Amino acid sequence: KRKGKMVLIKEYRIPVPCTIDEFKIGHLYMIYRASKEAVDDKQAGVCVLQTKTVEKTQRDGSVIKGIYRRRVFRVGRSWKLPAWAQKLIPKNAEIVEETHDFYPHITTLYTCPLLGERFRISVDTKYVTDEEATEMGSTTSVDFINIAGEKVEKKSYKKEEDPVYFTSKKTNRGPLKKNWVSNRKQSDQALPLIWAIKNVEVEFNYWGIQGKVEDLIHQVFRGIYLKTHQQAFCWIDEWIDLSLDEVNELANFEGGSPVSPRSNSLSSSSSSTSTSTSSSSSSRLSRSNSLSNNNNNNNNLEVSSSLRNRANTNRAR
Repeated sequence: KRKGKMVLIKEYRIPVPCTIDEFKIGHLYMIYRASKEAVDDKQAGVCVLQTKTVEKTQRDGSVIKGIYRRRVFRVGRSWKLPAWAQKLIPKNAEIVEETHDFYPHITTLYTCPLLGERFRISVDTKYVTDEEATEMGSTTSVDFINIAGEKVEKKSYKKEEDPVYFTSKKTNRGPLKKNWVSNRKQSDQALPLIWAIKNVEVEFNYWGIQGKVEDLIHQVFRGIYLKTHQQAFCWIDEWIDLSLDEVNELANFEGGSPVSPRSNSLSSSSSSTSTSTSSSSSSRLSRSNSLSNNNNNNNNLEVSSSLRNRANTNRAR
C-alpha cells in the first residue's frame, strides 16, 4: 500500500513462543547478540555509535524509561545489493539507524545522509499478546512470517538456529512444527504466544526506479525479521534466566555502549560514550552468573565481573 507522497507500507506479523514479560529480556538479548556479531565481523560494515537510557512522558503524565540506540550500516557490506542497485547506491553510502525502545512499543528510523530527504524508512513495532493481535485491525495488507515454516537464505542458515530442530532445555519449548501456531490453540498444554507487529514505511523518491528499490528494501527487512526472531527463540536458554539488570549489563545499555572504533570519525559524541563505557563497566559488572549455550557445546557465555568482555570472547559462534 502507498500513501501520500508515494510511501510503500507493509505490515509484518511474526509469532514468537514467549510471553510479553519474557521477551522484554529476549529482544534486548537478540539486539545485543546481533549487534555484537555485526561489529565483530569486519566485513559487515556495522558500528554502534551510541546507546543510552531515555525517558518519555505518557498521556496520563507518568514517565517511563527506555533505550535510545544509534547505529550506522555501510550499505555495500551490511546489505548485499543486486548489481543494478550497486550502480545506483555507492558502496560507501551509510544508513543511520535511530531507535527509541520503550518495549513493548519500539520505533526506528533509517536515514541516509548521502541521499537526504529522498530516502527514509520508519518502523513501528509492537509486541502484543495473541488476543490483542486478534483484535487489532490493519490498514494495509499483512505479511505473516512463520519462524518455523520458512528458511533464511542458504548462506545464512545454521541448523542450531532453526526452530524446527531446536529444543530448549530450560523451557522444554520446541522443536516447532510448521503449523505450531494453529496447533498451539488446540492443545491443552499450549505454548505461550506473542506477536511482533511491524509497520514498515519505505520511501525512496527517485523517478523510474522507486517501486523497484522500495520492494527490494522490504525483501531485505523481511529476511532480517525472519532470521532475528528465529535466533531469539533458539537462543532462549542463554537469556531466559537473565534479569533486566543483567541483560542491560551484558549489552552495556546504561552509561555507554560497545562503540565501534569507526565511530570516532562518524559521531562527535562517540568519544565520550566510549570513555564512559570503559570507566563504568568495571564498577557495574560485579555479579556472577553463567549462561548455558546450546549453540556451541565448547563455549559458555558468562555473566560475571568481566561480563561484557567474556561475552565478547566466549559467546556462541
